This record gives sequence, structure tokens and C-alpha cells, in this order.
Amino acid sequence: MAHLIFNQKVTEFMNDLILAYLEIEQFKSLKAALTLLKNISEKTPMQYFKQFILPKYGAQIKTRDEQFFLACNDYSGDIQQVATRPEYWEDFIDHLKSMWGTMSDDNKEAIWNYMTLLTAIAERT
Repeated sequence: MAHLIFNQKVTEFMNDLILAYLEIEQFKSLKAALTLLKNISEKTPMQYFKQFILPKYGAQIKTRDEQFFLACNDYSGDIQQVATRPEYWEDFIDHLKSMWGTMSDDNKEAIWNYMTLLTAIAERT
């Protein structure tokens, strides 16, 4: 059942990003890709998060280390392993990274809240 909650929160996260940044079409494309991934298997999004995000970036998410968004990290290798449409995920990360420095504190807080919540849900299973 945790995967259903995870999927609900990921969808809420995508919806909030789309509403906050209507001009960024890639967020809408990413939501469509996520929906496709969930349709393949409801468990897949959380499984991928646990397998490819938590081991490598879990500590940064838990401590809200802004270097997760600001550093010159190349996430493309991780994305290529899991994504059906890797360009959507790469665009998503690139947009968050480019926006992070000028993003409002409220929006940063909301993103961290979602990331830490997704981490907590994934770690419980």
C-alpha cells in the first residue's frame, strides 16, 4: 500500500510544480511520463526511487543539502537506467537546478517537503 501513497504524493508534487511554473512545459511532460510509468506497474516509481535515488542521494535529501540541486552533479547515468523517456527527467532536473537560486523560499521548502516525504515513504517498506 505504501506504493499507492508514494504515487499519490509524486502526482501531487508534479501538479504543484505545474501550477507554480505554468510556463515550463517539461513539468507537464514529466507528469505524463510518470503516469505512463505508473500504468506499467504501480510499484515501479517507488521501486526506482528506492533503487536509484535513495542510496546515492538519500543523505542529501534528508539533510536538505542544497548541493543536491546546485552542484554540477550529472544525473544522466541514473536517469538512463530507469526512465522510459530519460529526456523528460533530465529536463526536470535541469529546470529545478537552474531555478533553485532564484526560487522563493516557500517553493524551496515545498520541494524539500515533498522530497523528504517521498524518502520517508520509500524507506518504510
